[in-house]
Amino acid sequence: MSTRKSIPLPKSNPMDDMETESKRRFATYFDIRRFEIREPNKDKGNDLVIELKENGEYTNFQFVVQLKSTASKHKAKDGSISY
Repeated sequence: MSTRKSIPLPKSNPMDDMETESKRRFATYFDIRRFEIREPNKDKGNDLVIELKENGEYTNFQFVVQLKSTASKHKAKDGSISY
């Protein structure tokens, strides 16, 4: 039996969990042989940097992605989701 006092651990944030899930699902749309997906340092606004590969070489052609996640499944008529 441990005599160590209980130390409160940090709690997870549901919004952080949704952000992680969004990144993972989004990444599945990109073939790893053709794209390199990186997470920039905690920059608010930029979630992923995606670089195009050609014949196994990095091209330095990159684009930045900002994802928005929501717990709502309601979509507008045009397929968009507003928050």
